[in-house]
Amino acid sequence: MLQNFHLHDSELDGSTLKYALYAVLFFIIETQCTGVRLIEPINDSVANYYITQGFEDITGGSKTILWRSSENLLQWLREDIQVVNDDVEGEYFLGDNHLNENEFNGGENGN
Repeated sequence: MLQNFHLHDSELDGSTLKYALYAVLFFIIETQCTGVRLIEPINDSVANYYITQGFEDITGGSKTILWRSSENLLQWLREDIQVVNDDVEGEYFLGDNHLNENEFNGGENGN
């Protein structure tokens, strides 16, 4: 399970699927499998979301098994890396999650 614990708007917002797919790609590379199946998405809304993200319904419309090939996922990664490389200007800094005194009153290091 992946979750964004960032307290403010960030680059992670709306990107949980992307980071989950990165993890899936490590699995694909390690196991040399041909693709990924999502079995029984919790509801049609979730199934439709994955379908719009490139997964295929391989059950003839029941949406109980969604599939995306390893080749398709690796191509997606190549395209995503290119987009990121094109968007990055200058230096990129992580750790922009500054605490607001009203949100947390634990001192400089959270103590």
